[in-house]
Order: sequence, then C-alpha cells, then structure tokens
Amino acid sequence: MLRRRLARAGICALTASALIAASAVPASADIVNGGFDDGTGPWWSTGNLPVDVVDGALCGDVPAGTTNPWDAIIGQDGLDLPAGDYVFSFSASGTGPVKGLVQDPVSYAESVATTLPTAGGEDGAWQDHEIGFTVAEDTEDLQLAFQVGGAAEAWTFCVDDVSVAPAAVELLANTSFDDGTDPWFASGVTGSTLTDGVWCLDVPGGTSNPWDVIVGHNDLTLPPGDYTLAFTASGGGPTRAIVGENGGSYAVSTEILAATVDGSYTSGFTVEEEIGNRQVAFQIGGSSTPWTFCLDEVSLLGGSALPAYEPDTGPRVRVNQVGYLTDGPKGATLVTDATDPCPGPCWRRTGRPRPPVRPPRQVTTRRPASRSTRST
Repeated sequence: MLRRRLARAGICALTASALIAASAVPASADIVNGGFDDGTGPWWSTGNLPVDVVDGALCGDVPAGTTNPWDAIIGQDGLDLPAGDYVFSFSASGTGPVKGLVQDPVSYAESVATTLPTAGGEDGAWQDHEIGFTVAEDTEDLQLAFQVGGAAEAWTFCVDDVSVAPAAVELLANTSFDDGTDPWFASGVTGSTLTDGVWCLDVPGGTSNPWDVIVGHNDLTLPPGDYTLAFTASGGGPTRAIVGENGGSYAVSTEILAATVDGSYTSGFTVEEEIGNRQVAFQIGGSSTPWTFCLDEVSLLGGSALPAYEPDTGPRVRVNQVGYLTDGPKGATLVTDATDPCPGPCWRRTGRPRPPVRPPRQVTTRRPASRSTRST
C-alpha cells in the first residue's frame, strides 16, 4: 500500500549505498502483493505467528520467549532476480527486533540482509528502511523473509510496501556541474559562467531554430527499460529539452517544451530495445532577443519508476483550428464538470461585452371591428 508511505512522515533508514551511478543494466523483480492490497497471499508465516491484513499492512503478534530470529518468520518464496543492482525496501512498525533478508531457502546464502534492533522508529512508529545490493548472476527461487523472533516479550510486527526493485542507474557522467562542465558541450552561445554548480549560458537573439543553440551531453547508450529525464533550469527564452538520436533520423525518445523555464522538470519514457548514439540536449535557439539560460542538477536515470502522469488540462475553452471563416460556423468546447448550463457573456469585436439578448416583446394585434358591429 504505497499510499501509507506517502501519508506518514517516516524516516528513511538507508542501510547501504543506493547504487546510483552504477553500470548495471536495469533489471526486473517480482515481489507479489508487496502492498497487501490483495490480502495475505502469497505470503506465509510460521505457525507461532498468525498474520492478517490490518489497515492495509500485514501484521502479526510475535510470541515472547523465542531464542533465535528465525524462530518466528514472515516470508515469500519464488523470487527470481536477474543479474543487476537492486534496492530492498520496506516500511515497518513495532518495538521488537527484525532481520529483513533475501536468501536461498536451501543453503541460506544471503543476497542481502539488514538487522534492526526495532522494526519501527520511536515507540515502534512506522519507519521506512532501504538497503542496496548486487546480484552477480541470474538467480531463481529466492526467499524474502522477515525474521522477528528472539524477543523476551511479546510484540506486534507490521510491514508494508515491501519491494525489491532495480536500482536507479545514472547515465550522465556529470549531473551537478560542481566540478566543471565536462563532458557537456555548448554550441552557438556567446558566453557562459559557472557559479556554485549553476551553469549559465548567454543565448544570442535572432536565431531561427531551436537547434541553432544547443547545450548537450553525447555518447549515451540506453539498454531496454524505463528512464526519467529530470533537470532544474531558469531563463526567459524558449527551451526544448530532449533525449534523442545524435544524427541519423534525430529520433526523439522524450521532450519537454517550455516558452520560458523556471524550476524543476521531469519526463519519463521507455526503451524497448537497446539504442546507442543518444544525447541529452537543451535546444535553446529561436529567440528574437538575447537571453540567459541557467542549468543545474541534470539527471537521466535508468531503471527508475516512471514519473506519475500529470495531464495538461490546458484552457477551459478549446478549439481545434487556428481561425474561422468569416461567414462560416464558429464553435468551441467548454471543458467543465458542471451538469447544468454555464452562464457566460458574449463579446463584440471591439472587446466590449455584447448586451444580453432581450426577451421577445409581447405584441397585441387589434382587429378592426366588422361592419356588422359598427354603429351607424
């Protein structure tokens, strides 16, 4: 139940390197029902530790007086891990000790293990835990387990958001500009400065195309997997940030377009087959006037979760054309969730509101009296 992690202010206990900037190809993992949205299956527990789902987490009452951590276990079998770098993470609560591990259930050889004096934080409150590890070769039928025995007193162990996921792999050699700008390049700029890790470039005015001025990072190879481009930038001119082919057909994997930039931006994409000769590029030409583009904290992560989709809702009034024929029909769509008609003014070409339509006048027609009824 990922929303539990988002809702509480847990403290992430990073017990090993997160393996950023590793060179392994993004891999996959197959923890089933790690958020316990579908009950307890396929999780199991030892006979002295009955478990159930409580408020979206898997909980069990750990008996007192056990001797060893493995005297009380919650686990899942059949975990297959291709070779690569991974992050084992989970959220837990409780006042007793826990050992979280991934191991061979026959030889008990451990791929990763973390031993915690208490499962939770202060007073057993929910806490997040994370540990990175590497699998040297493809391994099948591993066991993920939480060993919670060995406490003198009984206590309640709860766990949620269990995951064994590929570690994020940073593809860029320089992401912060703290030690210079290599191997990044800039073409078409008139000058640049580097201050406190922020690279600012002077963009000339009068260029025609976005690619007339470029800041980029070449020589990237992208194995199959999910990727996230993220950066922080500022400037008052048009910016096109892309991950794409450096030559050939100039195929683009993802792009971010902005009339001006000020803040942090992200975009995710998926690569189905390995592709080479790729670049991260900021195309910043096309402005009639000079401006300054400042760049900081650029990242291209492989094997990371794709950023959540945020739809561009755009304006409420939408049209599917750039103009109308003078005497033709003129229509538009108003985006709304209202179920009743939406009131709104009509505007003249002059910019003044058109007066409201007057209701039709009630006209009474008087007929002349017939000759037979006229007085003589």
